[in-house]
Amino acid sequence: MKREDHPLASKLPKPTTNAGATIVADPDEFLPLAKGPDCPGVVDDYLYSDRPMFGLHIVSFTDSTLVTLHWLHISCDTLGNKAVMQNWILMLEGRDDEVLPQAGFESDPCADLGKYPIETHVLEKERMSSGAMAGWLFNNLGDLAFRAKENRMVCLPGAYVDKMFDTAMDELMSQAEVGKKPFLTENDILTAWCTRMALSHLPPNSDTPVTIQLAGSMRKSLKVDLLPTDQPYVANCFGFMNVLLQASDILSKPLSYTAAKIREAVNAQRSRGQLEAYWSMYREQAVALPIFFGSSRTHQLSYSNWTQSDLFNMDFSAAAINPRSEPCLPSYINHSQMPFQFGEGFLFMGKDSKGNYWMCGYRVKGKWAEIQKTLEAEARAMA
Repeated sequence: MKREDHPLASKLPKPTTNAGATIVADPDEFLPLAKGPDCPGVVDDYLYSDRPMFGLHIVSFTDSTLVTLHWLHISCDTLGNKAVMQNWILMLEGRDDEVLPQAGFESDPCADLGKYPIETHVLEKERMSSGAMAGWLFNNLGDLAFRAKENRMVCLPGAYVDKMFDTAMDELMSQAEVGKKPFLTENDILTAWCTRMALSHLPPNSDTPVTIQLAGSMRKSLKVDLLPTDQPYVANCFGFMNVLLQASDILSKPLSYTAAKIREAVNAQRSRGQLEAYWSMYREQAVALPIFFGSSRTHQLSYSNWTQSDLFNMDFSAAAINPRSEPCLPSYINHSQMPFQFGEGFLFMGKDSKGNYWMCGYRVKGKWAEIQKTLEAEARAMA
């Protein structure tokens, strides 16, 4: 049958026709299409069976194909997954000889990361003490472990993001010193925008401290001395950069303020020396968790951006039944996470071939409704 004739597949979202950002779907609604009969769902499925860490499930319609990859994060991060996807396509195209052997298969190039720090981490004084961490866990235990989560997919038209980016750059240019040109990325703007949305339930003068935790690849920095430059490192190779701000500043100041703070933190914390310092602190911990910064009152927001994985540009033309003159690219990328879901975790999928940006995220049930109200108010103002 055609995809549009299927009761569930017909609901897969298409790019919004609205001028602004729009919540278009609950990605978890499509899990029945994504999970095959033996798809693992809980840890016991891996511990007590021979299921692999990577799995593939394909659903074919007469006019489209749904391809699902499921994998454990212990196997690789998004850029590791990119290498897998690229090599998969090379195999489909009969270019087996171009598939490079992966680094880290028999030994770990990052085994000594964090053992030899030569500088102090820029946020060392802001690191949560054991007491503050216990207080934070107590304050957030309900959200982390007991309250139900909701996943939502948001489509942001390219023109909408471009306008935010241009406005932010104009504002920063007007404040810049003579001869200094400000720099931002689209990711900085998107993260600043999402952070403001996520805090929309707070009053504009809220004194709530906010920590923006950004997951980012370490490959470029670690190629200085640890990683090979001529092989893909198909494993986890990401660190965390953190931005500490006040909710009142995020809500009352322009997006350019938050975006600039994010860019400042990324530039400062992704250097080789800072990564060594971060993982040195990590090695001191008794538990294998990211390092938390702030206080017991901190509102923690976690972000991951898959734009560099370039999933929307993966060309599956070689798998098409009939020869194609145009690339066969994904039109939509869904994301679901199980069994554990973050209370405030957001993921940017990237930009599709039409220029639209896609993001999704898990929040405690009911909180997405606050973002919906904010987006509806923005839409009325734009009309």
